Amino acid sequence: MNIGALEQWYQNHQRDLPFRHTKNPYAIWVSEVMLQQTQMETVLPYYARFMTRFPTIESLAKATLEDVLTLVQGIGYYRRFKLLYLGAQYLLQVHQGIFPTTYQEVRSIPGVGEYTSGAIMSIAFNQPYAAMDGNVIRVISRLLGIEENTSVSSTRKKIHSIHQTFIEQATPRIYTQAVMELGALICKPQSPLCEKCPLKTECVALKEGLIHRIPSSDKVITIKQRKFVTFIVWRDNHLAFIPSKNALLEGMYLLPQVERERKQDETLIDTFFHVFSHQKWTMDVVEVDDFDDKDIQWIHRDNIDSIPIPQAHKKIVKTILLAKKSV
Repeated sequence: MNIGALEQWYQNHQRDLPFRHTKNPYAIWVSEVMLQQTQMETVLPYYARFMTRFPTIESLAKATLEDVLTLVQGIGYYRRFKLLYLGAQYLLQVHQGIFPTTYQEVRSIPGVGEYTSGAIMSIAFNQPYAAMDGNVIRVISRLLGIEENTSVSSTRKKIHSIHQTFIEQATPRIYTQAVMELGALICKPQSPLCEKCPLKTECVALKEGLIHRIPSSDKVITIKQRKFVTFIVWRDNHLAFIPSKNALLEGMYLLPQVERERKQDETLIDTFFHVFSHQKWTMDVVEVDDFDDKDIQWIHRDNIDSIPIPQAHKKIVKTILLAKKSV
């Protein structure tokens, strides 16, 4: 790889992003957590609000999980924020709120895996630790013409080893961001902009007409279809919610619901749909006078925005409140 050409391209064409104006490992950690399986355009407003509300490790650690999840409701994949919160508490307890500077210590933070550790160490501390995501896999696979299945562990290890060799020859802080940016802006999964690529003269996939075959993966995401009856239960302007028992939405508040078909005597208000990464929920919404669950919490309609509600139910609540307001 012509690392100099890649780094120069990045210096000239990088997007102006808030977390690129800092070497603060906490800020970079937050950005990497938010960017997991989430588009940049979606992340930016959440990142700004999060860093304003929780500017330090200590401020995050001393908040409540409910505070954290309320702030990020709507972005999805909420378990990552619970892990971020637990990681902040760990850092406050073990490192007095000071972010550690060695790979081993960073890797020991709860919820921080190999990729995030590599990103923090290279971007914040300019240390040569590789951070491999889908963009990196795509760039290196195409550059070297690697046709092996990238969903196979041995292939990923091979690419990671090559990636590690590259970063050891580079300026880690620039290289890590450059190769990710190249994958995001130029070496895209579909319709890559090969003519604008700083590595086009050495790209094996481009030379051999393999761009649309590489990277190769047989990984198939199966979407599980789930059918729920979701209940609207009012009591003196208070709406019933139940703390989620689902690991997917841990720490969030859900409307009462059961996984089954709607019964004939249950009058349908509306049907809502929501797609998670591996699930699609179909929710028949009905209103009832009562719901038997020992964990029910009654939230006044004026305070509903103060609790974390997943997007799957947030849109139901907004629709119901709007309809109630117009009556």
